[in-house]
Amino acid sequence: MPAFAATVVTLVLGAGLGFLPTFLMERAKQRTQIDTRWDAELYRVCADFTATARQLMHATGRPPEERELVDDLHARLRALREQIRILGSLDVQESARRIQSHSFWLRALREGRADEGEGNDLPPDQRVMAELPRFYAAVRRQLRVPAADQVDLVPFGPADARIS
Repeated sequence: MPAFAATVVTLVLGAGLGFLPTFLMERAKQRTQIDTRWDAELYRVCADFTATARQLMHATGRPPEERELVDDLHARLRALREQIRILGSLDVQESARRIQSHSFWLRALREGRADEGEGNDLPPDQRVMAELPRFYAAVRRQLRVPAADQVDLVPFGPADARIS
C-alpha cells in the first residue's frame, strides 16, 4: 500500500506542477489576445475618425448645394468619436473632442456663422490640422508604439507644391 500511496502522491504532485505553468501561460496568452483585439479596433476607429475629419474639411469648401455631404460627414465624425470614448484613453478622447469641436466651427464658419470655438486666434481648419499630430501621438501611446511621443510626421499636403 505505501508504494501505491507514493505513486498517487507523485502523480498528483506531477499533475499540479504541470498544471500551474500551463495555466499561467494560457492566462498570459488570453490577456495578450484581448489587448490585441482592442488595439486593432482602436486603430480602425481612429483611422476612420481622422479620415472623416479630413474629408469634412475638404467638403466644407464645396458649394452650399452639397450641404448634405457635410451633414453626413459631421454625423459620421460624431459617431466615430462616441466609439473612441469607449476604446480610447483620456488623452485620445480629449484630442478627438477638440478635433470634433474645431470641425464644428469650421462648418459653422462656412455656413456664415461666427467662429466662437476655443483657440479661435487660428481659423478652424488650421486648428484641426494642429490637433491631428497630438491625436496621432495619443493614439500611438495607447497602442504602445515604440517612441510614440516622437511623432515625426511627413508634412500634410503633397510633396510638390505645384500639385494640389
